[in-house]
Amino acid sequence: MDHLQLNRSEPLINALRNKSRRPYLIIAAAFIALVAAIALVLYIRMSSMAGQNYNFTPIVRSSTVKITDLPVTYKTVGTLQAIRSVDLRPETSGIVREIYFAEGQFVRPGQPLVRLEQDRAAAEIAQSASGIAEAQSNVASLRAAYLATAESLRSLEAQRNLARAEFQRYQNLHAREYVSAQELEQRRAQMQVAEANYDTAVRERNSAQARMQQAQAAVNTAQARLRTTQVGLSETVVRAPFAGQIGAKQFELGDYVSPQQALVKLVNAGMLEVSFNVPERYIGQLRGGLPVEVQTESFPGTTFAGQITFVSPVVSTENRSVNVKATINNSGGQLQPGQLADIRLILGSRQNALMVPEESVIPQGEKYYVYTVQEGKAAFRPVEVGERTPGWVEIVSGIKETDRVLIGGIQKVRDGQEVNDEATAKPKVNKAGKKASAEKADTRIRVEEKDAE
Repeated sequence: MDHLQLNRSEPLINALRNKSRRPYLIIAAAFIALVAAIALVLYIRMSSMAGQNYNFTPIVRSSTVKITDLPVTYKTVGTLQAIRSVDLRPETSGIVREIYFAEGQFVRPGQPLVRLEQDRAAAEIAQSASGIAEAQSNVASLRAAYLATAESLRSLEAQRNLARAEFQRYQNLHAREYVSAQELEQRRAQMQVAEANYDTAVRERNSAQARMQQAQAAVNTAQARLRTTQVGLSETVVRAPFAGQIGAKQFELGDYVSPQQALVKLVNAGMLEVSFNVPERYIGQLRGGLPVEVQTESFPGTTFAGQITFVSPVVSTENRSVNVKATINNSGGQLQPGQLADIRLILGSRQNALMVPEESVIPQGEKYYVYTVQEGKAAFRPVEVGERTPGWVEIVSGIKETDRVLIGGIQKVRDGQEVNDEATAKPKVNKAGKKASAEKADTRIRVEEKDAE
């Protein structure tokens, strides 16, 4: 019975439940309809804005192409080296006894820097001098003997000549029978004795002369030995071969040093040299005396002048380049050997070069582009760039001298799009009859560029 009553009340309960849910369903349906309406409105507005943006003509600013004579340069890097730089080494082995310099000191040519031990060389000099004195004394005595034999020879020569003349006279007298044969033979014997005495004197004179020459040769040998010893003594002193600045010493007082050991470096940095390679396509423009400009990180903005002093007569087959050397004036001592330098080689000048502002050039990878304005439309054109100067870039190919390139509003421009070029457009007039302010236009361009970013 109770079960039957419950079954009869179920429709009533379901009706009450449905009635309580109806307001929520109405609210949900209304919310969905509101969201759909808002979405529709936003869609319509965005579509309208997109159409407006698509039809919007961006405001840009262009510049003419500058025609000028452009210096032709080649840029590279190189290491500065001192033209005069040497590792000082002793010419002989020995113990260091004196050091006459301080590290970093500037020295003059020929200035003594280091002295090695000199006792042995001094003893050899004294011995050589003593030997020379003895040899010279011997030469003096032998010279006196030679002069004596020479004087005796002259006397015996006179006697021989007299004996010959006397024998000749007796021959004539004997032929006329004025003297006997016995008297003639006596004169012959006297002549033969005089000639024998003369020959003996000649031999003695020659022997004395030979002994004197030998003694003189001994003197010359001793003197040569002395000079050699004196050279050895001078080699114990290391001197500066040229003016310059002393580096850090590689030895100490009392060290035993040899000619194979570098004692200290001497550098004259008044003139520096830089070596670099130039591509072979510039060979026709390379020559001695061409100007070179050098800059270093240690002196930014400072340019040091120099010139080419050497151009290799051979092209390297490895990198197809030519080795070039240039000297740099460093009289102020600002640069130091070993520094890395930026090198700008001025090869000449190119006439009628086309130059554009650097902000107009758009790099994309390894290629470059510019926007030009043609009949009110932007043209995106590839170009080949060349030399660069502060604020300007050379265009080797891709544009003409009559073209105008975009320098403002570039970010919102597409290839082929119509543009409003402020540089060529006529000034607009507002309702008050005044020209629109150029400053406001520049502000609008900057705002557009910022929006594009």
